[in-house]
Amino acid sequence: ATCRSGYVGAPATYACLSEVQGYEGEGPYCTSTTTITSTSTTTTTMPALCTEGIPNGIGVNSTDCADRFNRDTCTVGCMGAYEGDARVYYCNEGVLEAQGASIECVKKTCKQGLPEGPYDNSSCIGKEVGQFCVLSCMV
Repeated sequence: ATCRSGYVGAPATYACLSEVQGYEGEGPYCTSTTTITSTSTTTTTMPALCTEGIPNGIGVNSTDCADRFNRDTCTVGCMGAYEGDARVYYCNEGVLEAQGASIECVKKTCKQGLPEGPYDNSSCIGKEVGQFCVLSCMV
């Protein structure tokens, strides 16, 4: 047996075993000589990852803004010994922009915990978390 026109391959031999059983053999294995070329174009728009404008600084917690894409929003707040109003940021063309005022984190101040009495506490007013003051007797 040989390949038909438009195909190539080595010929194969078949044996006629009997009128009832018919032929036996393998092949030929034919490959087309006609090449069909098909071209297609697929355009996929990928959303832009926000990599610019991510708020940072001492006391700023912007973990909610990680892996955000165009039109996503995230909330930025303060952490640890810092306080401030949380702010919403919007991802616009790969850049995070504050919706309103930007985040401002200031160190927390101690406002309570001093004993009452005839003490001079003036050196303790406005102390930030982690700072020390001296409480002395009034003279």
